[in-house]
Amino acid sequence: MRRDRYREEKLARCRQLLGMPDSPTLAKQSKDYRDRYEELTGSSLRECPVCHQGHMVTVAILLPSPHRQASVTDTS
Repeated sequence: MRRDRYREEKLARCRQLLGMPDSPTLAKQSKDYRDRYEELTGSSLRECPVCHQGHMVTVAILLPSPHRQASVTDTS
């Protein structure tokens, strides 16, 4: 027998006992990280950090180079 067999029913009962809505709204949970960052800090990741007028756009995603050497830490 699976342990989570009645999970949905139990969660629905818990929500009912706590007076919560039937199911949590996914719209609140599916916010983009940039929106959450702006809510928390008041600073937008979508606007240009220099002129504060332009909008940031992804032009390319750079993958790590296979020839990259490990950084050397000076322990002196």
